[in-house]
Amino acid sequence: MRARISARFDFAKLWTASAVSNIGDGVTIAAGPLLVAQMTQNPALVAGAAFAQQLPWLLFGLISGAYADRVDRRKLVVLVNVLRGLVLAALAVSIAADVASIPIIYAVFFLLGLGETFADTASVALLPAVVPQEKLASANAKLMATYTISNQFAAKPLGAWLFVTAAALPFAFDAVSFLVAAGLVAMVTRAPRRLEPKKTNLKADIKEGVRWLMNHRVLRTLAMTMSVANVVFCAAFAIFVLYVQQRLGLTEVGYGACSPPSP
Repeated sequence: MRARISARFDFAKLWTASAVSNIGDGVTIAAGPLLVAQMTQNPALVAGAAFAQQLPWLLFGLISGAYADRVDRRKLVVLVNVLRGLVLAALAVSIAADVASIPIIYAVFFLLGLGETFADTASVALLPAVVPQEKLASANAKLMATYTISNQFAAKPLGAWLFVTAAALPFAFDAVSFLVAAGLVAMVTRAPRRLEPKKTNLKADIKEGVRWLMNHRVLRTLAMTMSVANVVFCAAFAIFVLYVQQRLGLTEVGYGACSPPSP
């Protein structure tokens, strides 16, 4: 009985942390393109911000997945969220001080994307250690529903409104959301603190994972299909903010209201 209550409280912390960080993420997803478009109308430079944030998944996706199996995942999520919060806080300060530039924004978005590869991978792997096997499907469904509602719909109009109020505000908001999420995950008690030492190196683990995927027909096909679809999706909407402002004549808030869902 006590174990069940503890598991419920731990999942509640993870669920709340996910909701908070997803709202913050959605706010930045809307405010980021608006910030770049405020500085330049060059489509290549505007699209470059989206590219900078997605590039770490291509460069470090496999590494972060293998690394998450070697460390305390709870501590990894906490550390990465704190670092992402500090990076966003620095961006907010630079915007408020009127010293932000395109290179600074690219660097911040790249670091956010890099942190995302580690935090998201570790979070997914952390859930089975907190939730009993029979409730895992339900827990995943709740997390996905929270992501869809908060990140994809509710947060984007909020992010645009905050940007109109003050350009630095949405990034400061997201910084706080990461720190709050880190605090909630740090309070999780059921996550394993010790992992058995790995007998293979990181490179061998990555090769094993890729080999397993290539030999699994359904997942291999799904991975390749989604990869192509995401490239096309991101290419189409990388300059959506310019299309909304220049062709549709909408304001910043209008962009937040019609901003497309993320891949």
